[in-house]
Amino acid sequence: MLPAIPSIQRFFLVGCPRSGTTLLQSLLAAHPAIISFPESQFFTLAPARPGEKRYVLKMASHRARKCTAKFLDESNLSGYKTHIPQCPWPEARFCRGVLNILDKVAWDAEKQAWLEKSPAHLHHIEFIEKISSPVKFIHIIRNALDVIASMYAVRLKHSGHWRMEPPDIDLAIQRWLKDTEISLNSQAKKNHIVVKYEDLVSDPAVELTRVLEFLGFEFQASILKGYNDQAKSLILPFEHWKSENIKPIKSRNGIKFKSVFSQAQQDYILATLAEAGHCYALDPSRGK
Repeated sequence: MLPAIPSIQRFFLVGCPRSGTTLLQSLLAAHPAIISFPESQFFTLAPARPGEKRYVLKMASHRARKCTAKFLDESNLSGYKTHIPQCPWPEARFCRGVLNILDKVAWDAEKQAWLEKSPAHLHHIEFIEKISSPVKFIHIIRNALDVIASMYAVRLKHSGHWRMEPPDIDLAIQRWLKDTEISLNSQAKKNHIVVKYEDLVSDPAVELTRVLEFLGFEFQASILKGYNDQAKSLILPFEHWKSENIKPIKSRNGIKFKSVFSQAQQDYILATLAEAGHCYALDPSRGK
């Protein structure tokens, strides 16, 4: 197994799907010190599932090597597949081995840090922090109405790629509530930072300066010119729903909610969010 490279910094970008994760990833990956990749979904696929014998034994799942190899192929990093840990291995050791591969990738690319962006890794923060220290997390949150509309629409249009999350209004509402709550509860931790999508698109330079300072780097104006090319390299051919990230930065809040849902559906969503009592749901200017 490859050793970890202490000089390489590890960053994870997480959040509710359709909250601007790809936009922020593309902007940060445009920094000359940072390398990033298409979504790995590694920590949702590699660990064994509850009920499996490997889960009881805390071993990596039978999918671990396959999903790691697929990620490296999609990232044009096939040459690193020889470093994938053999299975069966203890889950923690296998996962450390994969993170060490990313260290090597960054080192070979003469970068100081790598950024992994899989929104669902939001639900694996505790485990990631356990096996990787130090590590930093960037959370992005966005107005509920547009996230819910976007999640519903993309699942409806691209159902083949969202088989585990069908186009269901209640599912989209609960996903936003749960994910946003996790992010807001994490903002007090010193190795976590929370970014509001509305702030990012309103003044990208100011918000990126804040995030990069947290990561230990300085803002460079070239980021705002180079992020489009980064987005093209980070979006896989089948991920058509991410194409907006190649366009100029602008707020798209308020566009999909009324176009996707009927008036009755809009009223239901608004009432459900109001009942949940989440202050960020309807007013993005407020925190928790």
